[in-house]
Amino acid sequence: TWGSYDANKTVIGIIFSNTTSSTDKSHGWTHGYAMALQNTGTYQWYSSNSGNPTGTNLTTADQMMADKDGYSHTPNIQSSGYTVDIAAKSYTAKDRNGNTITAPSGTSGWYLPSIGQWYDVCVSLGGMISASGKAYTNSNTGWFRWYGGDDGSNKNYSSLCASNINVYLNNLKSNSYSVDLFSNNDEYYWSSSECNSSWVYYAYFCSDGNMSLGGNRETGSWRVRPVVAF
Repeated sequence: TWGSYDANKTVIGIIFSNTTSSTDKSHGWTHGYAMALQNTGTYQWYSSNSGNPTGTNLTTADQMMADKDGYSHTPNIQSSGYTVDIAAKSYTAKDRNGNTITAPSGTSGWYLPSIGQWYDVCVSLGGMISASGKAYTNSNTGWFRWYGGDDGSNKNYSSLCASNINVYLNNLKSNSYSVDLFSNNDEYYWSSSECNSSWVYYAYFCSDGNMSLGGNRETGSWRVRPVVAF
């Protein structure tokens, strides 16, 4: 179901897009993407700051937003040292009684989202509008940022984004589901999209009010929130 809670259904994720990439459509996943109810833990993306296994090299905000192919990146980060995606793939949902539920047949199974899929989470669930003029690039990476207080607006976008996502999760929590809520207490979430041979993109709920999609080194230890295509 889309946009409502049905007590007769077992919820395994929150839908954040009702369309999929052309690549995912070719796999038969034509309906959309959903975000897991829980994190899998905190992991390094890779054990060293080198290598470009996914072949992505995104340098502009437009490229970041367009990258919806997290599933296509995952086979390249399944080997030894890339614990982040192994953790995402091993995620299992739980019903209201705590029973483990595997991803339904006909879906992609759980995987690490791309940075474009994180953008959709922020926009569709987090209430962030497409912020024209608030994206910029630098020598290391493309960035997309909803500015908080540093531009004089005093808007706490990270808190707003987290609170809006939590509306969906708290609805499930009140119906006995186990969920991991978001906060703007400097929470980082890995994506499967790379900036270059040593940097990877993340979603950053920053305590200073900025809601950022940026990049940092592969050896950081940050949260993993899986998604599924269906």
